[in-house]
Amino acid sequence: MKCLNSFCKLILLSVGLVVSSCQKEESDPLGLSKTESENINVPRMTKLGKKLENPYSIGNMKKAWKNLSKKYKISKNGEIETTHLYIKFKPKTMEELGILKQDSSLVLYDVPLDYEIDEGGDFYHDPEVPISQPTYQYAAIPINKSLSNTVEYVILEELFIPDEDFDSPETSKVQFASNEIIEQLVDESLRLTGNLKDTMPTTSLAARRRKWRPAGTIRVYDHVTRSYVGVSGVKVRARRWFTTRRGFTNNNGRFSCNGRFRRAANYSIKWDRYQYSIRSGSVGQAILNGPKRQGDWNVNLGNQNSTVVNDRQQYYALIHQGALDYYYGGRFGTYLASPKQFSKKTIENCGEN
Repeated sequence: MKCLNSFCKLILLSVGLVVSSCQKEESDPLGLSKTESENINVPRMTKLGKKLENPYSIGNMKKAWKNLSKKYKISKNGEIETTHLYIKFKPKTMEELGILKQDSSLVLYDVPLDYEIDEGGDFYHDPEVPISQPTYQYAAIPINKSLSNTVEYVILEELFIPDEDFDSPETSKVQFASNEIIEQLVDESLRLTGNLKDTMPTTSLAARRRKWRPAGTIRVYDHVTRSYVGVSGVKVRARRWFTTRRGFTNNNGRFSCNGRFRRAANYSIKWDRYQYSIRSGSVGQAILNGPKRQGDWNVNLGNQNSTVVNDRQQYYALIHQGALDYYYGGRFGTYLASPKQFSKKTIENCGEN
């Protein structure tokens, strides 16, 4: 019975998300007060700050390499040449956006990757894009990756990214030089472009080289069990400039990403999976902007002192959990019919997107 009650609440939450964005004069299906309802029903758009000078551009990396060769005796094992392309996709319809999402190797962002974020929000939609269309999508892709001509795109900049550190070998990885030289090169380019802001340990060479793995726990307050429970199947991302590490939460909400960083990274959650996408009202993709930090990200969504759902991210998490169970899990026993069946190849791609 608890499972059924949770499911009924979820249906009300899902209906509330649609109704609140289209019929503001209707009574709230959850019976919330006006203040509580506004906390959920009014999405906040992410506010961008200034455009940053790109330390991974070919031009800036060459300048840094030239400076480095003057300061240190280094062994030039290779040449600086394009490893990635920084791309802006311009989908005109949801169908075109769906085409992009089918490619599990694309790590798409609604916000440009070379801008500061002044204020985190629940979504972002570029002001020059009509609300009726999907917003631009930004990604850094390996130079040797083929792109479909179905969706319009522009190349914003050619990049040289020598310091990626994934768990499995990437086709874009370039054996440019020793790890020590690569670290010095990246540091110099960050310094030249005014982006060397992160505090790095200086006690020893080993400390300066130490890398960390993004990990943590995502939990949501469940008013049925009256406790924080793990949100499973959440796609958590940790990004530093143009490189993203990804991980999925287990049943306890614990995640560990597929690579490491040497400096702080920006955590975020994109509330979607291959078969579904949770919207922030009717304007855009629902997201959760986490902190920029070096270390684990542990977050509890929702207020345990409240008797109702009064937090927008808690709202998204509960809808996500229901949708995940419908598409990937037991579908609440026999209360829901099975979703459309996909081919084995499609199902395998679902877990990677």
